[in-house]
Amino acid sequence: MKFPAGIRFIEKSDVHKHIKSFVPEMDKFTLSDYYKWSLEENSHVIVREVDGNISAVLYLTIHDDHIMIEMVVRNKEFVSSKGSGGDLIKAVETVIARYHKKKAIRLEAMGQVADYYLKFLKYKKYGEPYKDSDWGLLVPMKKLLSHS
Repeated sequence: MKFPAGIRFIEKSDVHKHIKSFVPEMDKFTLSDYYKWSLEENSHVIVREVDGNISAVLYLTIHDDHIMIEMVVRNKEFVSSKGSGGDLIKAVETVIARYHKKKAIRLEAMGQVADYYLKFLKYKKYGEPYKDSDWGLLVPMKKLLSHS
């Protein structure tokens, strides 16, 4: 897979770096956790790197008919991280989905970011939003891809 500049798979050497979103539910997890998840079957973790720092991380799983974005975290400790999460989502849509021949991407957006996915990334709601005991309001969303 060939990613745009600054985007790559997570590496073991990343586990000593840190990422902080200031969202308590997400900040429970470290880059070590993401690295371990990347070793699981049908899982990938990609990172956006800016000036040697991890500006965002995205964890996804591959399913029979879609890709599930499990988590996207932007490192808000760095001003230069703005847009990095969106960059990773676009890489999933254009590189990973094409490589795995998947035509749909799904995710469950936290309530506070659902509008971002709707307006800027063109995801659509499907199913009913629901309350998760760990994550709060989650909004099931998906995007159908047109690549061949």
